[in-house]
Amino acid sequence: MKKITLKQLVLTNFKGIKSLSIDFDPITTVISGENGTGKTTVYDAFNFLLFGKDSSDRKDFNIKTLDKYNNPIHKLNHEVIGVFDVDGVVQTFKRCYKEKWVKQRGQEEAEMVGHETHFYFNEVPLSKSEYELKVKSLISEDVIKLITNPLYFNTIKWEQRRKILLDIIGEIKDEEVLNHITTSENSNSIDELKKEILNNGKSIDEFKRQLSAKRKLLVSDLGNIPTRIDEATRNMPMVENWELVNSNISNIVSKVAELDKNIEDENLLLIKHREEVSKAHQQKHQLEIKLQVLQAKNQLESNKYATQLQNDIQTSTRLKSDIIARINDIKSNISRENNKINQLNESKALLLKQWREENAKTLTVDDASFTCPTCKQPLPQGDADVKKSELIKNFNTTKLLTIQRLKSEGEGVTNTIDSATKMVAELELALKGEQESLQKEEVKLLELKSKQTPLSSDDIQTDEELHLKKEIDSFIIPTIITVDNKELKELKQSYLIELDSLKMKLSNKEQIDKINTRISELKEQEKVIAQEISSIEKIEFIVQTFNDTKLNELNKRLISLFPNVQFKLFNTLINGGIEPTCEMMVNGVNFSDVNTAGKINAGLSIINVLVDYYNVSAPIFIDNKESINNPITCDKSQVVYLTVSNDSKLTIS
Repeated sequence: MKKITLKQLVLTNFKGIKSLSIDFDPITTVISGENGTGKTTVYDAFNFLLFGKDSSDRKDFNIKTLDKYNNPIHKLNHEVIGVFDVDGVVQTFKRCYKEKWVKQRGQEEAEMVGHETHFYFNEVPLSKSEYELKVKSLISEDVIKLITNPLYFNTIKWEQRRKILLDIIGEIKDEEVLNHITTSENSNSIDELKKEILNNGKSIDEFKRQLSAKRKLLVSDLGNIPTRIDEATRNMPMVENWELVNSNISNIVSKVAELDKNIEDENLLLIKHREEVSKAHQQKHQLEIKLQVLQAKNQLESNKYATQLQNDIQTSTRLKSDIIARINDIKSNISRENNKINQLNESKALLLKQWREENAKTLTVDDASFTCPTCKQPLPQGDADVKKSELIKNFNTTKLLTIQRLKSEGEGVTNTIDSATKMVAELELALKGEQESLQKEEVKLLELKSKQTPLSSDDIQTDEELHLKKEIDSFIIPTIITVDNKELKELKQSYLIELDSLKMKLSNKEQIDKINTRISELKEQEKVIAQEISSIEKIEFIVQTFNDTKLNELNKRLISLFPNVQFKLFNTLINGGIEPTCEMMVNGVNFSDVNTAGKINAGLSIINVLVDYYNVSAPIFIDNKESINNPITCDKSQVVYLTVSNDSKLTIS
């Protein structure tokens, strides 16, 4: 067994205790003092050291030292150190809770920004996760609370309490219980029970609820059967003379068949006449369609002639417009050429005048005009002759060139006038031809327009069309006849009504047979259900025996382990079923109603069993020791008593 012994606990600034060091006896340590001296604080420090909680399992509790105004005193480290002997090996744990102060840039004083916790194992600093692993390697949180606090077991959920107890006392297998209660008389029922709870995976309570629900349903069905039989009997129709009913039905069926034949004959006659009328309508309609086709053909021919005439008129009108346009163009060209000839004649007359003037020009030379341009003296006679001869030559040359140029230009103008005159003659000839064409086209257009007289439908009728009209007008369609079979139908309807009434009576016979069959089935069902209920009740009795046997065995094991504490593991429901629970009792009294001494002793008795089950012991803290005179001995665990005394300060003994 793993034995954990608390050797020393050192508190610094923890919940009002400025400094306290406690050396613990390996067997029993008594911590006494007045109320408020810090006895429970020692147990809080033990839990804070290991798990960061107080003895009431709270994380959010105040561990800071307060001033006289109940305000925290800042910048103090709040720490707990614990020295443990673990199977002869000393292990030291330390948890330190401190304020975190930071001086921001530009500020004169630091400000508190939060808190931080530091962890140590054997004076080696650790992270939180590393520290928690060290504590867990020492002992798990759930187990140490169960074996160090006598009152903790009753504070956990009942489901968890029940699981721990069932794990301790061991599993009681259903098959063993079933084999134990099997007899020769109930072996078949036991086999069915084994099949349900062992092979189908149902719990015994689930199977019991299933049986109860099935039995209630069967009882309800069984109770309803007499009512259903009585209801069926009351709903049974009256018995008739079935032979007479069948005879009457046959007679009416024959009469209805005869009436149907008469009605059908009249309908066939009417159908035949309507077919003849329809055929006549079809023949006349075919003639009318033939006439319409012929009329459409004649109209198409008439429309074709009118369309061609209109096209010829449009073509002639367009040709006339084209001729008029060409005449206008020719007249415009003639006018343009005549204007050109007039302008050329004026140019020709001007050139002739210039030629005559140039041809009449002569040169007169003045001898006095021949002087030296420098000294202004008359030139010598020889020089003057040369100069004179040169002047005459230049004058004649210039005159000749001018006359030739004017002559050439005059001849060019004359040629252009001749060409224009020729063009005018040609245009006048063309104009005459176009005017003749215009006259012919106008005569043709008048003739075409004179043929546009509209034709009536009678004007275009053919002999074939007239013959068809006479044939249609003389066609005779037979007059539609009617058939009055109202009386026959009314008589048939009266027969059918009587027939339905007889068939309704005949159907009662089938209903009576069905009801009698149903009553027999209900009576047989009543027997079967009664047998099923009996079988279920037998199995329910065995289930109850199974539960009682298993419960007795559980109680025996619990009593052998916990002689001072009783446990209620099942509640019996109103419907006879059971539901799991886990309630603690001391001498038949609910744990919540037991006095403090009884609760502590019950918790110590449970701790002794848990220490053996988990194979580990740890220091047990017993608060309010003064309330119990004879605490149960816990030989395998270290015990710390927290007791009220008259001492004004904590006393360790």
